[in-house]
Amino acid sequence: MRNKKLIFLFHGTKSSLIKKISDIDSRKFMIILLERLAILLSSSIVVPSLFARDYVNSLINPLGKLKRFYIVPNYVDDEFFRIYSKKSLIAVKKKLNISLEDKIILYSGRIVENKGLEELIVAFNTFLSAKENLRIVIAYPESSSNLNLLNQLKIKIRDLGISNSVIFITNLRIPDLIKIYKISNLIVLFSKLEMAPLVLIEALASGTPCIATKVGNAEEILSKVDKKLILTGKLVPNIVNKFEYFFSLPKININLLKKRSRIVAKRYSGLKSAILFTQILDSSLI
Repeated sequence: MRNKKLIFLFHGTKSSLIKKISDIDSRKFMIILLERLAILLSSSIVVPSLFARDYVNSLINPLGKLKRFYIVPNYVDDEFFRIYSKKSLIAVKKKLNISLEDKIILYSGRIVENKGLEELIVAFNTFLSAKENLRIVIAYPESSSNLNLLNQLKIKIRDLGISNSVIFITNLRIPDLIKIYKISNLIVLFSKLEMAPLVLIEALASGTPCIATKVGNAEEILSKVDKKLILTGKLVPNIVNKFEYFFSLPKININLLKKRSRIVAKRYSGLKSAILFTQILDSSLI
């Protein structure tokens, strides 16, 4: 091991935010222990954002000063930039039983705590009274989602009387997921903790604006598209305010947002990230 290069690649964390000791089960404890050990044994740490660097640094302070941190941004697959025919996208809407006039808010990701999903549903219910032709699509991977939380969300949706306005889709293939991105008017990311959310740059590459909380590098990215798409403050009332802002924009402004979104997303290419990572591997500093 003495002559080997040891690099820790930190992409993010799938564990929930820990508010109290009782939140830690044996599995979480082992993951946390092994993660800390791997970080401490590595002389170099590769992270996807400045936020992720500061987060990892906080895990091992004061020993973080002894580590070399390198930032290699997440990248978006070229397939998300693909232009689909209007006919093919209309077919997707019909398949989901969504009328052509309906506007779509999309959440794409795991159904787990701290993703702001309950707040999204409550805010959507509030906003829906002023905007009837609106649907929420929740696309999620079943294997890595909390099914108990999913059932709770469905009960909440039923109790609010908005079941006809919420569509759940699971285990989509990437080509199908991309089409869902394309037909959506707005993508939302209301997580409490993210390092460098891939869904954000995927959304922008698809030409679909995204409203996101100030997590990871979301503020850095969205400030280049429209600062008003960054969510701050109390979650539910501010989500409603952001919905009101976005859906009141004239078509010309929406088109400008779409264009700007794709331009910003092009900065996150696979080639750029690969070159950066190769430079790190070749560096004599490691």
